[in-house]
Amino acid sequence: MLVTGATATSVKSEIGIFYDSEVLAIVHRFKTKTIGLVETSLWSWQGRRSQIGEREERKLKDMARHYGTKLRSVRQSCEPRELVHALGGRLAIRQVSVSRARQMVFAYTS
Repeated sequence: MLVTGATATSVKSEIGIFYDSEVLAIVHRFKTKTIGLVETSLWSWQGRRSQIGEREERKLKDMARHYGTKLRSVRQSCEPRELVHALGGRLAIRQVSVSRARQMVFAYTS
């Protein structure tokens, strides 16, 4: 979902394509193999040319509280394997002009 301030709308784009001017929130819900319970991971991804404002920080913290999990901050080019795996094993980072960029996107993976 595209999140601007306190508003969220659906985004119909590839999950594994990020833009260097974006701030993304990626929620991954999965069933654990050992005990069979559902767990949630939440990452905040910041592209090299993006800026996180006060409203975005607040929204990310609210999301972490809503999902009952810890927020993990990730900067472009420092993506952990676990995040790339949650995205299906692929991640493409593209450059785009700031005027066309999404400011904050909520991607849900399962």
